[in-house]
Amino acid sequence: MDLQLDRNRITILLNTNTLLLHKFTQTRDQTLLKRLHANLTCIGELSEKHNNNNGNLNKPIFPTILSPPNDSPELMEMYVKLQQLFPEGVQILQRRTLLLRQEQLKRQFQQQQQQQQQQQQQQGSISGGVPSGVPNGVGIPGGVPGGVPGSNITTPNIQQQQVQNPQFNQGNQGNQSFW
Repeated sequence: MDLQLDRNRITILLNTNTLLLHKFTQTRDQTLLKRLHANLTCIGELSEKHNNNNGNLNKPIFPTILSPPNDSPELMEMYVKLQQLFPEGVQILQRRTLLLRQEQLKRQFQQQQQQQQQQQQQQGSISGGVPSGVPNGVGIPGGVPGGVPGSNITTPNIQQQQVQNPQFNQGNQGNQSFW
């Protein structure tokens, strides 16, 4: 039974490879060569399984590419047959794909969390306002009475200006013209 199943598998693989080679000569699509290589590797492993008793008989043997190409109806039929002949391979490849997808989603989630944390840290440093330990108004002319401490810049005292220039306060009294 096992020998007959493997013979059927090899026959379908060889027929599939014939179609792959024919398609490749028309299109020069490199993915077809990858499929051909996967099929030849499987044929070699199946051959070794029956010619050598030293090999691991429990190891599942199947082509690493069992999904049909989208653009070829002839190959689609062949790959459906391969999937039927290698059900354990289909299951293993589906599990691998699922695990890879889960790992990819996990990495994306972690990257999103890191980006959110970085954005929160950046927003926290930007919205901090006046740094701690610096009184409000220091460094702004006129912000501290008398001017900026430690500099020669002083703000004028408005009351002193009024006293020194009474003409401004009295207006046009005494028929004195400012001009």
